[in-house]
Amino acid sequence: MSELPKLSQEDLNGLIKFFNEIQSSKQNFGETFYTNLIRSDRDLEKMFSNTHRSNVGYIFLQSVIAVISTIQKGGDWQAMLFQVGVRHKQYDIKDSHYDVVARTLIQTLNGYKHLFPASPSLTMNKLEIILGGLMTEFVKGYKSELEEVLILK
Repeated sequence: MSELPKLSQEDLNGLIKFFNEIQSSKQNFGETFYTNLIRSDRDLEKMFSNTHRSNVGYIFLQSVIAVISTIQKGGDWQAMLFQVGVRHKQYDIKDSHYDVVARTLIQTLNGYKHLFPASPSLTMNKLEIILGGLMTEFVKGYKSELEEVLILK
């Protein structure tokens, strides 16, 4: 089970507000994230061929907000992300993609530091740790589905 750093209700509210503000900002997070991602690894372009560029970031932001809300309510965020990972099997994700996506995500979010809540207990470094924990659960789901498919063949 992945561990996240201790998060107060104030931290969780701040994170939800941060991601909502990114979503409503004039900059298009989706376009920026997509451009940075493809610049980092052209192989990823085919994964998003059926999704409009600006929707890539919107879908991500909605997912993160849903997970943080689940954490806030004491729900099973690990199971939620595990299932998201399982559903992503159809995208032919390679192990090397996880690091590229994580690095690109942090790089893109750093462009929105000015929207980050001012809180001594919530920092961009802590956000990286949180996102790492979320990614770990996603990867577990993705890889479990991959192993099941390989066993059945």
